Amino acid sequence: MVLSLFTFDLIMAMGHVLDIRWINEGKIYVGGYCTAQGTLQQIGETGSALATLAIAVHTIIAVLWGKLSRNTLVAYIVVGSTWLFVILFVAIGVSLNTHGSEHYETPDGYWCWIGKNHKLEEYLGEYVWMWVAMFVSFAAYTPLFFWARGNMSVDPAYWWKIRFHKNATDEHTIDPDGKKRRAMGLIAYVPSPVYQYHRLLNKQLLI
Repeated sequence: MVLSLFTFDLIMAMGHVLDIRWINEGKIYVGGYCTAQGTLQQIGETGSALATLAIAVHTIIAVLWGKLSRNTLVAYIVVGSTWLFVILFVAIGVSLNTHGSEHYETPDGYWCWIGKNHKLEEYLGEYVWMWVAMFVSFAAYTPLFFWARGNMSVDPAYWWKIRFHKNATDEHTIDPDGKKRRAMGLIAYVPSPVYQYHRLLNKQLLI
């Protein structure tokens, strides 16, 4: 899942690199190059949001309840479904809405993006997933933080049995296998949805 996230981020970065042409020419216009940039950015940004969402959900289930941590089949299914959805959504959108003088990807601010005539595709193809990824990530990593500190414990047999501790006792602060310390490293994924949220606000301000 992490490799999938990095790949989507790389594709998104490739879309930004194409800005070099617009900077060099001093203008942005529709055409094959614009369509290519919009396609890359949509694949990268939508895929990154979905991958971030999948990592957040998988993390909270695997760390707190000890489920799915060794189930690679589920990981392959999630990653495969993510790529399939993103590629099909973008490909169908471009092919059905690009004909003659009508273009699906058009200039939008400083880059090319889904045209203003396709609001439904904008929201279903990216914005919805960015909002969901952001809220789910914070909802998942917040209890993970308190669990790692020893302020919260979860019954592995019954996921709904959650106990909160005002002060971490020795029982909760002891971390012999380093599991909690490693779990804290997963907080590093939080900047991804924050960055996506920042980009979402910037895009909506430009609309």
